[in-house]
Amino acid sequence: MPEVHLTHDSAAAVGLILEGLVRFGGPISDIVLQLPRMCMLKYNVVVEPNRLYSVLQDFRVAIEHEQLPYDLMDGIKVDLPEGWIHVRASNTESIIRVIVEAEDERNARRLLDWGRDKLNR
Repeated sequence: MPEVHLTHDSAAAVGLILEGLVRFGGPISDIVLQLPRMCMLKYNVVVEPNRLYSVLQDFRVAIEHEQLPYDLMDGIKVDLPEGWIHVRASNTESIIRVIVEAEDERNARRLLDWGRDKLNR
């Protein structure tokens, strides 16, 4: 949230959570009960350092070829009807991080397989 801080800041996040709790007026457990249950899976694809960004570019071309909407804010995030997939280069290792989220594990695994297939072309 750039209004609070321009980088990742756990203290700012805690402040925003506490502010939200005050507005809600109840315990955090009540808020959690209202949230949808989602399955998130993470996977790392090891890539040669000199190929890291060309592999990401190939992924982008593949999803453009399928005419899928995507966001380039931090890596490449693709929203699909059954969930989303986010791929990005690690800042510290020669890997591409793949994160998927779906309503159940079956769809999350299917998204992960789909993303890995696109990255391994």
